[in-house]
Amino acid sequence: MNIWGDTATDEDRRVTGCQINRKNADPYGIIHRCPWNFPVAVSQKIIDSDGNLHYGNLSNPLWLTCPYLNYEIHELENEGMIRAVNEFILTDREAMERMQDAHAHFYYYRKHLYRHQSGGGISDSLIENFNVGIGGISDTRFIKCLHLHFAHYLVYKQNVAGKIVEELLNKKIYCKDGRCLCLKD
Repeated sequence: MNIWGDTATDEDRRVTGCQINRKNADPYGIIHRCPWNFPVAVSQKIIDSDGNLHYGNLSNPLWLTCPYLNYEIHELENEGMIRAVNEFILTDREAMERMQDAHAHFYYYRKHLYRHQSGGGISDSLIENFNVGIGGISDTRFIKCLHLHFAHYLVYKQNVAGKIVEELLNKKIYCKDGRCLCLKD
């Protein structure tokens, strides 16, 4: 697997669309699969087949698609875990340094993914879109979304927020029932 994931198949696109309830889902690559071989997290197309730039996918090139994880992490966020995780990171020097490394990794990951898809460099008009942290935040001391940090953690194990999410889930990152099996043709 390369850093942006295994090439998404037509079946991956169909299943991903069902997982996130979007008929037009068109992932670039599958970065992580569950034991049932369904997409858990994907890299997004930043440039579509017509050469159009998708700004939303530029700031968030990784998506968590697993319905189980999306639900469980949403529940963590509803319980105030964004704030709790953020407060922990802000009070722990090592965690803060590792999160800065994670933001740097995401910065270069995004640039590399863009260059790979566009076949070229980054224009001056786009550079400000790259000079942001995970989730498009300008102040990298703060966390916007635990879902995106967990998706990034699947690519870069040094993402402290993603690691904390895994711990909060008691390392149960896959559903027991293979709920995406119902999405098979």
